[in-house]
Amino acid sequence: MKFRFGAVSMVLLFNIICFGLLYFYPGADTRELIMAVGIICALILGTYIIVYAFNLGDPYPFLTVAMLSSMSIIMLYSVGIKQMAEIENPSVSLMPIAKAQLKWFICGIGVFFASYAIYRLIKGWEKFTYFYMGMALMLYLISLIGPLKSPVQGVHNWVKLGPVKLQVSEFIKLCYCFAMASLFCRKTKLTGFKEKLYGIAREDVVSTVFVYMCLGFFILQRELGTALLFFFVYLALMMLYDVPFVMPLGNIAAVALGVLLLYSMGKIDYVMSRVEIWRDPGIDPAGAGYQITKSLEAICSGGYFGTGLGLSPAYTFPVIESDMIFSAICYEMGIFMGFAIIMIYFILSYRGFKIAIEVSEPFDKALALTMIISIAGQAFIIIGGVTKMIPLTGITMPFVSAGGSSMIVCFAMLGILTAISHKKDKSKLQVDKM
Repeated sequence: MKFRFGAVSMVLLFNIICFGLLYFYPGADTRELIMAVGIICALILGTYIIVYAFNLGDPYPFLTVAMLSSMSIIMLYSVGIKQMAEIENPSVSLMPIAKAQLKWFICGIGVFFASYAIYRLIKGWEKFTYFYMGMALMLYLISLIGPLKSPVQGVHNWVKLGPVKLQVSEFIKLCYCFAMASLFCRKTKLTGFKEKLYGIAREDVVSTVFVYMCLGFFILQRELGTALLFFFVYLALMMLYDVPFVMPLGNIAAVALGVLLLYSMGKIDYVMSRVEIWRDPGIDPAGAGYQITKSLEAICSGGYFGTGLGLSPAYTFPVIESDMIFSAICYEMGIFMGFAIIMIYFILSYRGFKIAIEVSEPFDKALALTMIISIAGQAFIIIGGVTKMIPLTGITMPFVSAGGSSMIVCFAMLGILTAISHKKDKSKLQVDKM
């Protein structure tokens, strides 16, 4: 097999140029920057060579993810260096977050290979529907009433394991993808249920009950963004599979009625306040509307080409490392770079859908669809929020926002998607031999 160096060389060159610019910033820790770019380039090149040389699957999803992860680490180092240069003892330092993101990237590469190997070695994933549902339920309960629960700003989707805090909703998302895939692939034997209930297939009944259970728990956790993502994935799967058209319409109507009911009871005032701020951030620019106001200001101030790495006051913006990282990228690298990131997500989505279309196993097809819809939907929700297309929610930007839970789960999804693509290549080869 002829090794293609062109695509990976562009990712490596991007890292070298960006870290090179930060290298000449006054006061920058040059030794650490050299070590960081060396580790990133070595991991990206080494992983690409292993995937390509040993024909482990489609290498291009990994390359798109490598570009997104590189962008994350570069931007966190950029705002961290700027903060250190202008503030002697900041209350919240961004440099440790940048260093932690590099460590999570290293762990993510390990999780990528581990999830790839586990998915390839274990067979019959479609048989464990109730296990996936049970795991999701257990994680919900741990985050709400368990001894490990550790709410953050009123959101109950975090647990604390010693010095490490984990975002439970990210791991629930992985269980959710497996559960929905096992239901929609139509191979699962759901004993104890009738074939149809009022003309609706039993898998559709079980999936609907499971989805609404998840939505209910997310409302209790005050996790609006992930609830929206889960419902979006469910609707997309219903559109793609042979589900009666009345099902998606009925679910949309049910959710709308549920929202109206909860609003009348005063149970989702925090949601309605976000909607009001989305409609007009100017009603409270120094309070609830501060975050979206600063986000729009950052995107507009950067112009087409940005201010340059380390040359913006982006570090002063709230939660710049997670919710607002897309705005920071547009500020320092320009709107063109913002469009480039969106296009990278499009390329990743295209490769994911291509894998799902070409693979022959029903469960592999359903799981690839579920995971790529989840990643694409999550990216749309956060980018739409910071650009004021939709109300802003506290959801991470896949592979870009700082955070170990998101990075680990996303790399696990990438490893599984690459493993599925290997089956696609194998089935294609068998067809060619016939």
